[in-house]
Amino acid sequence: RSFIVTMKNKLLCLVILIIGTESHNDTEKVIPRMLYPNVYNVCADPSNTLVVVESRGHSDSLFYLWSALESPVLIIALTKPNASLNINCSKFDSSHFEDSISFSDEPTFTSAFQLINIIEYQDWKDVANLEKVDPSDVTFYNASLFDWKYEVTNGALSSYSFTANTYNHTNISDRTGISVEFHPNGYQEREKISPCLFYTTNSSIVKVTFDGVVLPATSNISRFGARMITLNGNPINNEYAYHHHKTLDDEYSPTVFDMFELITPVLANGERHFYQWRPVSFTRPEHDVNYATDLRHYSVNNISSDLLRQSTKFLQSVMGDIESLRVTAWNVTYGVEEDGFYAATNYTDWTFLTGYGTPIQDTYSLYVFVMTASCIIAPSIISLLGVPAIMIWKSWRNKVTVV
Repeated sequence: RSFIVTMKNKLLCLVILIIGTESHNDTEKVIPRMLYPNVYNVCADPSNTLVVVESRGHSDSLFYLWSALESPVLIIALTKPNASLNINCSKFDSSHFEDSISFSDEPTFTSAFQLINIIEYQDWKDVANLEKVDPSDVTFYNASLFDWKYEVTNGALSSYSFTANTYNHTNISDRTGISVEFHPNGYQEREKISPCLFYTTNSSIVKVTFDGVVLPATSNISRFGARMITLNGNPINNEYAYHHHKTLDDEYSPTVFDMFELITPVLANGERHFYQWRPVSFTRPEHDVNYATDLRHYSVNNISSDLLRQSTKFLQSVMGDIESLRVTAWNVTYGVEEDGFYAATNYTDWTFLTGYGTPIQDTYSLYVFVMTASCIIAPSIISLLGVPAIMIWKSWRNKVTVV
């Protein structure tokens, strides 16, 4: 009797857990933002492409400014609804370009990301770790020396890319080359392809791809990576730090048990700027688990003032004098030991989220609950049905023996 009661309690707890989880998901439905994209040639210069996506909500507007004036840069600004963007061309075209791009209403939150260097290193010992190779085997290519071309991918409201297949006037690829793709989002949902990151109405996706790249130092033991800078408009509380937490392997991210975030403390307006990613890159565009390899990140560090002044004109045109802010540099590299290096496939890409607010923590999927239920219910059913069946069989056997 006590055994049967225990099994019933387990089943009841499991049902309550599943129902509770489903109800929790239902209450977290978020009103989507409406996306209004525009593409400009800044100050009538066709080489200065600026993508402006306004993600309009009920009480505010989130502006994404996406450009590659020097190298790919994404600026996020939170404003009042119906704010407008203003460009002062006389300032922008001069040496005093700080604050030449502004909003009709002062943003309550600003942050920025920019690709500063393409990293290539010769991995003689196959360690797949930038910090374990000789510094003489590492090359930092200035990202502003690549010729970035603007492309729209999958329709006007899908994604916007800047690709480069020439470096310092030299061809580096007969394929796509290096691509940095920005995918704005107005919904709270999970990305359709692996690593299936869960983005909010206040975050969007960036993907950095190396496709058929051959740079001056490239060899059959080369590995690639990216050096990026990030900052926000709060001059006091703007220090970024890594956060790491474990996640359960499930249908969305098989074999990947980690989630990393680069995030600020809570800012003056109560919000945060964050990046979120799984430590995985892919060696084929299909993003199948069989083509997954590691993505390694490194300690945050500082960046020289000279490089900032040379490579951040567009960033300063919106953010002002960024040297008065804390600029954080961080590096990532692609690949894992014994994967054949970049030369094995001549392709690798990595996807991450960036936005403001608090990043969503991954929950268990329906697949996990089904598997858990199977592990609990199946033995329970066998126990509930098996014990009476054995008792009946023993009783029947005894009767047969007596006769």
